[in-house]
Amino acid sequence: MTEQQPTEEGVEPDVDSQGLRVLLVDGEAANRAIAAGYLQRIGCLMEEAIDGHQAVDKFQPGQYDLILMDLQMLQMDGYEASRQIRTREENLAPRDS
Repeated sequence: MTEQQPTEEGVEPDVDSQGLRVLLVDGEAANRAIAAGYLQRIGCLMEEAIDGHQAVDKFQPGQYDLILMDLQMLQMDGYEASRQIRTREENLAPRDS
């Protein structure tokens, strides 16, 4: 286990997050702003979605390294959006011959 190095803001992450492609999904603007600030500070490339519908619409296999999703949203909650994204991922992912 690597030792974490302190910074001005707290503790550096154990992973190299520089350039990590993240989809941040949350219905609350304040929550998105807080999370976005942190993700940008650690070097992530980020897109936002305000609900599950937008998350599903934005998703393409291989486009994101990480999806951070609120589970309780209006319109389409995070559970249903995750199910749809998984299904889409299985259906659209390239298959080995």
